[in-house]
Amino acid sequence: MEEISSTQQQFLNLGKTEFLEHGFKGASLRQIVKQAGFTLGAFYGYYQSKEELFDALVKETADYIIVYIQGIYDEVKAYPPKERTEHMMECFSKRLPEAVDYLLEHREELQLLLMKAEGTRYENFSETMAAISEKNVGENILWISRHDMTFRLLIHAYYRMLIQVVLSGEGRENILKAMMDIQSFYYYGFQYFKKEEDK
Repeated sequence: MEEISSTQQQFLNLGKTEFLEHGFKGASLRQIVKQAGFTLGAFYGYYQSKEELFDALVKETADYIIVYIQGIYDEVKAYPPKERTEHMMECFSKRLPEAVDYLLEHREELQLLLMKAEGTRYENFSETMAAISEKNVGENILWISRHDMTFRLLIHAYYRMLIQVVLSGEGRENILKAMMDIQSFYYYGFQYFKKEEDK
């Protein structure tokens, strides 16, 4: 991992505070630099823009989430096609504690990513998350058309609920329980789709 200087860390810390308070669009780069006690020229020695600073704060968390979601589906797809639906819950449950621990440790970055990113390449990140599930579940597990409106709405609602749970401020055990409850609800919903598919 690249070593970060104390000046660069100061820009990151002040940038995070500014972005959390005002969002990316409302954040003032001049204010960040002023609070750090440096010039804009000093800032540009580390980051080319306000967006690059935002990216430095959230990229690791965004990458983790994408790899985590895809990793669950890759595990599910290791099973024979007709067994995949029944193994979805097992694969999710096995990896959930690790994900909750990571997201709690990076809760501020997650908040930036999901609630403060308007005007950046991450502003539709929750849609990106849903699209990964939509593609994997729709094509590789249940073979549901990705244009099926009910299925699409359910997938997007699923991620909205998970996001609210993680950002709720609750403790680890309550978050784990709520996420498992949501997953169980959706698992039985997928069973309905499977029965319809088998008719």
